Amino acid sequence: MEPLPGDGGRILDMAWGPSGDSLFLLVSVIPHIVVATPDGSVARTLDLPEVRVPGGMARLPGSGGFVVSDPLGDGLLRYSMQGELQERGDLDGAPGAVVVAGIDVWVVLRDEDRVVAPGDPDIVLAELETGSGADLASWRGEGLASSSDGLLVSFAEGRAVTELPLRAASVGSWSGGFVVLLADSGDLLYLQQDSIVACGGEGPFRILSLSPGGRVALADSSGTRVLIR
Repeated sequence: MEPLPGDGGRILDMAWGPSGDSLFLLVSVIPHIVVATPDGSVARTLDLPEVRVPGGMARLPGSGGFVVSDPLGDGLLRYSMQGELQERGDLDGAPGAVVVAGIDVWVVLRDEDRVVAPGDPDIVLAELETGSGADLASWRGEGLASSSDGLLVSFAEGRAVTELPLRAASVGSWSGGFVVLLADSGDLLYLQQDSIVACGGEGPFRILSLSPGGRVALADSSGTRVLIR
């Protein structure tokens, strides 16, 4: 798709709509949400004036809307698909990447380099020892987190964090498992089968988003263009 409309800004995160026919782009400037169609056109925008500085976003199951983290305001905000604020939760830390894990929401606290579940803040799901968490994915109760310097770790509640021998730019999940956007090659690695599902070459890319139907969206390193496959 073409560069972002209006005053520009950078794409910070992405999430597919419930039917896979729209892509929600979280942008650094107002309007904070740009809703695009797979052909690259902009369908609408949502301002989200309650968000001081956006950090990350995730779509809630079904048509339940989406959540956006605000690291400057130490908050996690829930919105309807029309951009109406429904709930705000205050966190003890600066939230960044966020993902829906079953009925829970997991979030990276940037200033503490840890992954927590805001519904049960006493439980630390993972410690990210090198660099603040850049991205987060979940699949069947397991988590995958990439740090700002490319470190990739897997984790689950009650299990030790495992560092994986890969450098990741971004992570996501399909119904069959995790997908990793490799930092060095730009390839997409299907982790459960250790196989490449798409090759790089049109990047470099920085953000990955996967639709339930298997479509892939990749934001480039400038944060202004998206490739949809």
